Amino acid sequence: MKVKRYQAEDMAKAYAQIRADLGPDAIILSARTVRPAGVLGLMKRPMVEVTAAAAADVDGITAEISPKGRAALAKEAARPSPAPQDGATFAALLQQAAAAAAPAPAAPAEPAAEGEGPLLRELERSIEEMRQALERLTARSTVPERLGLPEPLAVYYQRLREQGVEERLLETVLTGVRQEVSPREFEDEDVMAEAIARRLALELPQPKRLHLATGRTQILFAIGPTGSGKTTTLVKLASHLMRSNLRVLLVCADTVRVGAVAQIQAYADLLGLDLRTAYNAADLRAAVQEDEGHDVLLVDTPGRNPNDGGQMEELRALLGAVRRKQVYLTLPAHMDAREMAALVERFEVAPLTGLIFTKLDEAAGFGGVINTLYGTQRPAAFFADGQDVLGNLEPASIRRLVRLAVLGPNEAEEHGGHTLARSA
Repeated sequence: MKVKRYQAEDMAKAYAQIRADLGPDAIILSARTVRPAGVLGLMKRPMVEVTAAAAADVDGITAEISPKGRAALAKEAARPSPAPQDGATFAALLQQAAAAAAPAPAAPAEPAAEGEGPLLRELERSIEEMRQALERLTARSTVPERLGLPEPLAVYYQRLREQGVEERLLETVLTGVRQEVSPREFEDEDVMAEAIARRLALELPQPKRLHLATGRTQILFAIGPTGSGKTTTLVKLASHLMRSNLRVLLVCADTVRVGAVAQIQAYADLLGLDLRTAYNAADLRAAVQEDEGHDVLLVDTPGRNPNDGGQMEELRALLGAVRRKQVYLTLPAHMDAREMAALVERFEVAPLTGLIFTKLDEAAGFGGVINTLYGTQRPAAFFADGQDVLGNLEPASIRRLVRLAVLGPNEAEEHGGHTLARSA
């Protein structure tokens, strides 16, 4: 079967490539919007990626699908989906793909043939992807119009939506900016960017600053799911505190993961720090009671599965071994905002002091971080990226976060740095 993938600036150009390569009767199997990975890809124009096949090959597939399957595809294709102003060609392609997939009317149901199910689900998924793509394109053109946003604000709306900032938040922010800024100022990009960043920052909780009381040892926990960067972040935090001449003790309570103790021991040796190991809540309590001479104890906990009740109870017991403590939840910045919000809820087995967003350098944009802060109203404490344990961590700055989102990394670099976690 001759199936090929094409990338172009828009659907019209993609379809021209497909017609030239596979013929005028080629069938679109799937379509999606893609953009370069990484933060630096935010300001580049998204591309359309289309997967297509020669009509004869698709006819061979649909001929093997039962009438029930063809009826399901026909029903899916007939679902109303408003076409965007510049998407007429795309809508036509959707109709063509549906027609090719359902050449016959519905017939009485019959048992699905062996092996047909996965193929049918794949075709249904492809049509659903195209329908959703149409809806996204429609939303981009209709929401600014519905809100009465002038063109400069519509540009910022699209830029922030492409980063994943949720629509409800953007409507609140941009409607407020439209009322605040005079028509003459709409043409001043600096004024517009500053107004949007200021409004956006007002919707987010203020950062949680690390306050260490003098004369009393402070105990800080890093908790989170597996792979969220707890150990690296805790070592970065130790390095950060040492620059303030604080005496730090690392406590490794992650005795489950293979090599965890050896890893943090290597970091402790690198920084010249003491390390204690706690296999359970009693060991941790003893480490705290027996400690002498340290200003801060940083406790590295094992990664926990939030869906495993037993693991979460073990974490609750570990945290309960210490009465006065600060608890920070580590969240990878590239994670979906809904997943991060769910983790915030499930990991609150003890009151959370703040959130630490890790792996900023792996995120395609800042929408996930912004949405999580907005939706949970939990404060950010630190931003971290990279593997450099001597840097790449800094106290969270909502102003810098929103300016990076609004201006984009290229412009933000000219206004004071393109990352959220610079080395100190």
